[in-house]
Amino acid sequence: MVITCRREDVQQSLQTVSIAVSRGAAVVPALSCVLIQIDTPGSGCSMTATNLSTTVRCWFNAETTTGNGAIAVPARLLAQLVSYLPHDEVVMRIDTASWKMRIESGQYETEIFGMNPDEFPTVPAAARHAHHVTLPAADWRRAVKQVAFAAADDMARPLLGGILVRIRDQRMTLAATDGYRLAVRRLHLGSNESPDLEFVVKARTMIDLARIDDGSHDMTITCEDGRHALFQTPTTLLWASMIDGSFPDFESILATSQSQASRVIVSREELAHTTRLAAVFAHASQNTMTVDVQADGTGGAGRVTITSNAPEIGGYTGVINASRMEGPGGTVALNASFVDDALNAMSDSSQVAIVFGSERNPVLLMPVNDDAAIGDDSSQHVIMPMHIRP
Repeated sequence: MVITCRREDVQQSLQTVSIAVSRGAAVVPALSCVLIQIDTPGSGCSMTATNLSTTVRCWFNAETTTGNGAIAVPARLLAQLVSYLPHDEVVMRIDTASWKMRIESGQYETEIFGMNPDEFPTVPAAARHAHHVTLPAADWRRAVKQVAFAAADDMARPLLGGILVRIRDQRMTLAATDGYRLAVRRLHLGSNESPDLEFVVKARTMIDLARIDDGSHDMTITCEDGRHALFQTPTTLLWASMIDGSFPDFESILATSQSQASRVIVSREELAHTTRLAAVFAHASQNTMTVDVQADGTGGAGRVTITSNAPEIGGYTGVINASRMEGPGGTVALNASFVDDALNAMSDSSQVAIVFGSERNPVLLMPVNDDAAIGDDSSQHVIMPMHIRP
């Protein structure tokens, strides 16, 4: 079995599947390997890696192939060797009797001990049935990045460490929460009919998937068997295990937050700049910054004052003029880092709406795409208030 290919193609494929390679010492040796396979002589080749929770398979171009079959080789070792090869053309000769791979590039030769592919875990089927939806891959990657930061890092709460994917009424909703903040992103799927789907997968897996950019225009999402979600482009397949359980009822949280009495619209860029300045001092005081919204007597517009103080260091006060205000206003303390994350997720919008009630109620941030609207529900961020010690 012989594969002749370009070093760049091998490196790109290894980088793609590496997100599913087990890190550290794997209990099952095959989990630290990549499966290299030729399905039919003369065709392209595939690489597959799995950690049992996530499985990735991608195809790469081969100039020539001889024979058919597969071998599992240590992924990290192969990646290191290929990165040091000085020539672009790489020849991989696989001995399926001894399970060894000889790698040749110009005058350089090396040998890797592999293992029988039968020891590699079984990969889920990639059948594409009626329960799937297709959307632009770039939109998907952007949406994941706009909510993933709100997921919890605590492995003891797996649901809060995941991202909810919900498809209903030609609309896809992504949601993540760690219990202190909530990020929601909605995408319209166009006029084509789409099935109702709902599942939760690890945020870490979705972040890794969002980093894969194979040049594909579309991504297809399928619920395979009630246990795995399949994310598919023409050159890459990723299976992610679903997380069991019921995701928090974020829609009721959003409804309650939206019904609060006070709303103010400000420049997103100004609010982001002021928040980052406040964060310099907020880091020394549990990341707390105070947001005070008051009418300025100019007929509906308001003024937002942001302050942060750190004992023995100093403090900051910044004022932003609002373009529109409703309600009595008030004061609330928020985590400066959480506000900054939310504003970064709304970077496509020039203005944002701040919706709030009392100092004990959560605050809702959402983009404003035109002067007539008080908020756009395509992106919504809820942040729980912080208690200010007297």
